[in-house]
Amino acid sequence: MSVLMKELETSSFLRGKYEVKSFRKEEIILNAEDRLDSIIILKSGKLKTYSLSENGAKHLMRIYEAGGLLGDVEVFTDSVVICFVEAMEDGEMYVIKREHFLKWMERDFNISLYIVRQLAEKLINTGIKMRSAVSYPLKYQVLLYIWKYVSQYKNNCIPKVLIVEELGSNIRSINRILKQLAEEGIIINLSGKIKIEDLNLVLTMMSQYELC
Repeated sequence: MSVLMKELETSSFLRGKYEVKSFRKEEIILNAEDRLDSIIILKSGKLKTYSLSENGAKHLMRIYEAGGLLGDVEVFTDSVVICFVEAMEDGEMYVIKREHFLKWMERDFNISLYIVRQLAEKLINTGIKMRSAVSYPLKYQVLLYIWKYVSQYKNNCIPKVLIVEELGSNIRSINRILKQLAEEGIIINLSGKIKIEDLNLVLTMMSQYELC
């Protein structure tokens, strides 16, 4: 159980001040430009956030698992939702009104520090993603996403659609890179997904680009 979930369920202050809502796979939880008055803490399942280009292509921003915190930026800045939030599988989420969440942070320093660190990690990951997109070719970006995904989710099978959405590229370009990686023995191309054969090879190939 994550720090947020544990503290939420044991907090005497928050007792009776939050809801538990369920969602179904592929359900849109939030739309871009929505006005949000609550914080979401994911209890179970997975959610993904993404933006849409003018031609309707999805650009993956982040994947959230149990304990993930959504809506913090919007609540802190009183701004509209900047991306879409969609369920990747069935699950449940805690929903806490803005005023209760902010009061909870005021009363509990450890929770405040934890949330600030989570926000800092989001900013760092966004910076890394932007630097990669500007500085490195598509093949490196694919390798970087493979490494981040396997490291974070401890799963060596990745849906191809997530790679396309993450990099904001077209499926033909991604498939060309995946074909190269399969020929190099790094992945196995499966129907709708890839299986990582050797994560060390991923790191070795990434280092070749970084040393250039």
